Amino acid sequence: MKLKLLPLALIALTLNTANAQSVFDFASTGQQKLLINPALCASEGFHVQTLGAYEPVGAAKIFANYTGVSFSAKNFAFGISNTLGTTKVNYSPYSESYKWLTNETSLSFAYKVNITSRITLVPSVQGSFYTYHNNITGSYSYSYTSSGFNVSPGVLVDINKMLTFGVALYNAGSDNMLAQTQVYHASLLLFKEKTINFQPYVVFKRTTTTNNYDHNQFEAGAFTSYRFVSLQTAFRADSYNRLTLGLNFNFSFFKFGYTFSDAFNYSKQHELYVAISPFKNAKNAQRPLLLN
Repeated sequence: MKLKLLPLALIALTLNTANAQSVFDFASTGQQKLLINPALCASEGFHVQTLGAYEPVGAAKIFANYTGVSFSAKNFAFGISNTLGTTKVNYSPYSESYKWLTNETSLSFAYKVNITSRITLVPSVQGSFYTYHNNITGSYSYSYTSSGFNVSPGVLVDINKMLTFGVALYNAGSDNMLAQTQVYHASLLLFKEKTINFQPYVVFKRTTTTNNYDHNQFEAGAFTSYRFVSLQTAFRADSYNRLTLGLNFNFSFFKFGYTFSDAFNYSKQHELYVAISPFKNAKNAQRPLLLN
């Protein structure tokens, strides 16, 4: 009886998770900028970000990938991104196999309004196509697929390319049963002209599911940079609190790094990323959460 109920319980858990959050919650904050605010596509020049993550949680193995491309010229900017998440669970004693896949492809558009020579306002909008697939094989078979479109507006304010803060509302308009997520973020670059740079940041997310359940997440962290090396340290207060450490290397227009996040005996998250900014120098290339 318990074996028969297990697949049903996992189905309910999976569907609830799909409604409760985005494809994946990456720990490399800023390396998935179009998942934080579509207005961040307005950084000058051409930028490419790709990020891969692996997180084992008990019998489950979670894999995720984010790839984003953005281009900005004068006042107009656009971006395209794809986020893919896969979760696999195998129960070998019972020959049960569970797999669910989430895929989201988005287009972002932004326009830079120069309020003064130092202050820039950037309104933006993102349109996305979302697909979710669940498959269970074994003694109990089940398959479920859903898809839909959603619209996500965002806006940010940049002051002298040193202070950026903004807000975005993901899934504000959707033809599917998707949760809405409010994202508030701010970041400040200190010692800009010095050998050592320090960039603290905060990100707050509030997710409301279709059954009006609210889930809050708060992250505070900082990037400390010396020459071509940068260290990310962060604490994320969530259902499971996390400590994050990231080591980044920035060479000319090429940047790569590794991020480790520990959720205190619940799970450990490993991420690798690469960022390319061919038209920006090493000093300014893709500073996370800032409008470069």
